[in-house]
Amino acid sequence: MVWALVLVILLFSPTLALAEEVTISESQPIVQDNSSLLEGINSGIQDLNTKMDEYAKERESERQTREIEMTSDPQQQQVDLLTKIDETLTQISGRDESMQLQESGPVRASSVAFVAYANAPANGTYAQYAVGILPKIGWDDHYVFLQDANSSYVMAYGNLSRVDDNTISGSDVHWVRWYYSGTQYGYQTESGQGQVSVTLNNHVVLSSLSDFPTLGDGTEQLRREVMFYAFVAVTIFCLASVWNFTIRLRGAVSV
Repeated sequence: MVWALVLVILLFSPTLALAEEVTISESQPIVQDNSSLLEGINSGIQDLNTKMDEYAKERESERQTREIEMTSDPQQQQVDLLTKIDETLTQISGRDESMQLQESGPVRASSVAFVAYANAPANGTYAQYAVGILPKIGWDDHYVFLQDANSSYVMAYGNLSRVDDNTISGSDVHWVRWYYSGTQYGYQTESGQGQVSVTLNNHVVLSSLSDFPTLGDGTEQLRREVMFYAFVAVTIFCLASVWNFTIRLRGAVSV
């Protein structure tokens, strides 16, 4: 009986070993298949990441290309240039306003004094500027044009009179001064009204006052004199007419 059991065991032991080998051999491919699946998933994820990176790079490249095209567009360049010009003009305008308030704006000074630096030029740009002011001067006012610095010229007009041989002054006098600022703006202008004193300092000035040469060719001075004498003549005629009318009226009443 025992030998029969041993014989049965010996007969079936190869079959069991073969079954184990088959089970092991069948399980190994399953393990191998799982590893391959994981590798495929990882590869797909890497491919997806790579494609996303490429897509992001393409989008960035397209954005840069559009910016370059916008920059190279003539119309866009013109718009940018106009914008920069507007900004520059705004800055210059603000700076000009500041300069006008500090230097070039009308200065309403209560008293100002000028000293002749050299003989006033009878011709030239600023003498012509001064000639252009002459029609604005009242017939009973006077003017004086002088050079008060190396590159500065003054035109004063109004209630001026000669105080002595070296001084001209007056109150409520308008004055305009052209001077070289020494900056990129070149010559600038300032003006004012008030008490004015001019020291001749033994230099020649151009003036409508006596003993001085006049501006221009003398036509303006002649016009002023004609206007003055015409005014005097009209005044005398009016007074004479009123006097004559009064005498006649009294004669008619007495009769």
